[in-house]
Amino acid sequence: MTILRSGIHSFVVATNNALASIQSSVNAVSKPITKGISSVDQEVSYLAHQVHTVYSRRHEFGVPLVAGSALTFGAITTVRKNGRIFPGALSALLAGGITYLLVYETTTIDIEDIPDILLGDSRKKP
Repeated sequence: MTILRSGIHSFVVATNNALASIQSSVNAVSKPITKGISSVDQEVSYLAHQVHTVYSRRHEFGVPLVAGSALTFGAITTVRKNGRIFPGALSALLAGGITYLLVYETTTIDIEDIPDILLGDSRKKP
């Protein structure tokens, strides 16, 4: 009986050592991943706050936004089309018009509503 008990005891000790080794390996892998995920979460939260702040104050910078987008897209198109003015002017007009609509639209879109707008409202029951 003593041999059986010592065998069971050594088996339990070996199993505990193996489980402890596995647990330390899992902890060694999961701690950096968890730390990285929390760091990414903080950065995304900060970026979302910055985007929300800029979006809510977009009316203050309307003229530079419209003029800058029109000038940028017009210049890039003119250079890409080998100096032809008409395509550059057309792309500048389109870019300025779209930017104007986005900046000075009459209805404001809340950032929290964008996923529902893009993906459909998942809270509504069919």
